[in-house]
Amino acid sequence: MEVLERGPALGQAGSDKEPVEAPGDLLLARKALLNRIQPLTVVQDGRFLLDLAREWALILLAGGAAIWSGQWWAYVLAMLVIATRQHALGILMHDGTHYRLLSNRALNDAVCDYFCALPVGMTTSRYRHEHLLHHRHLNTDQDPYWVDFQRDDTWHWPKRPLAAMWVFVRDLTLLNSRRWGAVMHRWSPWINHFPSRRQRPGPPTLAPAERIRVYIFHGAVLLAVALSGYGWQIALLWLAPLLTLTPAMVRLRTIGEHLAIPNRTELDASRHTDGTWFERLTVAPFNINYHLDHHLLPAVPYYNLPRLHQLLINEPQYTRSAICNSRYFGFGPAMLLGQIVSGSARTPESPGPFDRPS
Repeated sequence: MEVLERGPALGQAGSDKEPVEAPGDLLLARKALLNRIQPLTVVQDGRFLLDLAREWALILLAGGAAIWSGQWWAYVLAMLVIATRQHALGILMHDGTHYRLLSNRALNDAVCDYFCALPVGMTTSRYRHEHLLHHRHLNTDQDPYWVDFQRDDTWHWPKRPLAAMWVFVRDLTLLNSRRWGAVMHRWSPWINHFPSRRQRPGPPTLAPAERIRVYIFHGAVLLAVALSGYGWQIALLWLAPLLTLTPAMVRLRTIGEHLAIPNRTELDASRHTDGTWFERLTVAPFNINYHLDHHLLPAVPYYNLPRLHQLLINEPQYTRSAICNSRYFGFGPAMLLGQIVSGSARTPESPGPFDRPS
């Protein structure tokens, strides 16, 4: 079991680093919840392996059906399904960065690399390098994600309707690929791949075991594709969604997690969104919609976040300050699109919920 401590120490699930203060005041009374939360931190290896097997079964079934049919519409449907499952693999990898997938840490990283991270162009340790900084320094200038949000105007929200729509159109048509590529490169296995005597910017050099995993994975994939006789079909079914629809879903989810919010305390530095069944299948798989709860207590694996939420909603601090939306799609006051798409979006110079209070 993870030892639960006060404050953002829980944000370091699996980390050997000392915790650092979260933005604003710490409002959640963690000590009072300790006995009830501790059982929720137990990692269930079988649960993750079952979920992982289901995701790959859906991917193989959708892709195989499209290739078997040979129909264009089957390829379109398959790519839609595969995009949602690529997104789901990324969410599982996210839990892997907190060592919440398997109880053995070495196996956690190996399985996460082979079946979650490398298939979508990343490695677990590279994502972990920035992600734990994100948790320790949430929505500050020491948070790598926040720095990206500040520099790139596609992450400045709210926006007017046409400007908002244009951002997602650019995602779907590869026009934002350079921006996405700059971020993904930092999480890929190819930057700082080999040791060097010179100090280089970016993540630490890959460990030898990680480099071996990278070579085995790519060699196995290339061999399997070559032997299948369906090289271009497999490439199309995997790469087309990975470069278009998947980034668009990631963007919408990320906006819902950390943008256009007050960002004064740990309880309003992220959102919780209930989500419809369709949204939880596509935009927010594996309970990532419980994002506020995850930031408060990252030692809790994804499958226990709904139970954690039921505990937290009975806490007065949580109910007073937490941002809880009903769904992503929709323009009501408790719906994400209603909060980020506005007919009177502010200019970058004017104060608004995107800005961190001084």
